Amino acid sequence: MNLIERYVNEIARRLPKRQRDDVRRELRSALGDALDNRVEGEASEDEVVELLREFGPPETVAASYRPQDQYLIGPALYPTFKTVTSVVFTVLVVLAVVGFGLDLVLEPPVGGRVFGWLLGLLTGLWDTALSAFALIVLVFALLQRFAEDESEDESWDPRQLPEATDADLVGRGEAIFGIVLPLVFLALLNLFRNHFGVRVEPSGELLLNDVFQANLPLVNVALGLGILLNILLLRTGRWTWPSRLFDWAIDLYWIWVLFTIAGEVAASKATLVGGGVPEAVAEMFVRLVTLLPWFVALLVILGVAKTLYRGLRSGGHPVPSSAA
Repeated sequence: MNLIERYVNEIARRLPKRQRDDVRRELRSALGDALDNRVEGEASEDEVVELLREFGPPETVAASYRPQDQYLIGPALYPTFKTVTSVVFTVLVVLAVVGFGLDLVLEPPVGGRVFGWLLGLLTGLWDTALSAFALIVLVFALLQRFAEDESEDESWDPRQLPEATDADLVGRGEAIFGIVLPLVFLALLNLFRNHFGVRVEPSGELLLNDVFQANLPLVNVALGLGILLNILLLRTGRWTWPSRLFDWAIDLYWIWVLFTIAGEVAASKATLVGGGVPEAVAEMFVRLVTLLPWFVALLVILGVAKTLYRGLRSGGHPVPSSAA
């Protein structure tokens, strides 16, 4: 891949996906015209290097495509901030709806209890969503404040730009998403560790909380490893075979954790029934939890196969998989 293409890719990966194709076309055209105006025939590597130095380091050029202002969360991070916030809130709402459905099955509210029951549900959702939003803003503000300063450096050498296909590239937004989202859930899982489980009655015993708390350290490690991987990807900006192998190792660890949890939940079926959960509901819940690790394992296998196939076709370049 020539220097111009590597330069264009390095700039594009620092921008939101919706901008990348337009910026690539614009830069290729501008650089091509500039070379045509100063060089007759095919340009040498030194001439290309000199031109790229005049254009400036990739971070400086990428910054020119973003609005300039004072901000808590700047334009480079704001699209990812919106995405992370939307995903977190969607997950919280889905969990609240699932909990609402389970409550309806286990103990339908009657008479004057309906209003208080709904109010408690909405209040709990609001408190959790507010805590999640505060964590997201805090993390992004810190990222904005302590982000690596990649200011213009006249000594930078275009020859040092890494070779990378489009499939290799990891946008800053993608990597930050992979850091912040697990970090938020890591905080929520540990802050509200005493509230996870199945409760048949509002004031009744919280079932399966012991299983959750016993396996929370395993979940913390899995989320922490994912955060570490994405920190590395944020620094390098591209997938390599070592980072891909690390990703697959994390996937295998997650599968082991899910199988461990599923086995303990299955062993606790009698506890659910003894705690007041109808046997049919307990059976369905256990089956769903037991099937989850197999479903995740299938997704991981398909993702690894796709990555290996595309990597071999591209001459050995690793590419992202959906299981990342």
